[in-house]
Amino acid sequence: MNENNKFIDDLKKYSTEIKDKTINFQKAFAFELFKRLVLITPVDTGRARGAWGVSVGDGSSIGDVRPDLFDKSGQSTIANGTTEIGKLDDYGMILIYNPLSYINLIIEEGRSKQAPVGAASMVLNDVGKMFGFR
Repeated sequence: MNENNKFIDDLKKYSTEIKDKTINFQKAFAFELFKRLVLITPVDTGRARGAWGVSVGDGSSIGDVRPDLFDKSGQSTIANGTTEIGKLDDYGMILIYNPLSYINLIIEEGRSKQAPVGAASMVLNDVGKMFGFR
């Protein structure tokens, strides 16, 4: 094998390794953010926690609020989100969402005594710091 071929083979190996590490980083970041958002969500009936979801790809699989999604512990919601995040296989988009019309009021505007004002922003900043940002 000449030096040129070795160089090209090495570039291919690095390219694959960089892609794999990037995707794993993206999954880990999304999982931690999702988990913390679910757990910071105040609990009354469990509807707000149960409404969190994840869509991988173009966002076309965002679900509507289902009246039967009650998850006080958040564990089922986190498990479902983890499964969705695991589907990422390329440099795609991971969309974390909660379609409840009042979710912003309770986790960002402080309308719940269980979550401070700006709770979602704090979670994002904490996860960012955990992964070496800011």
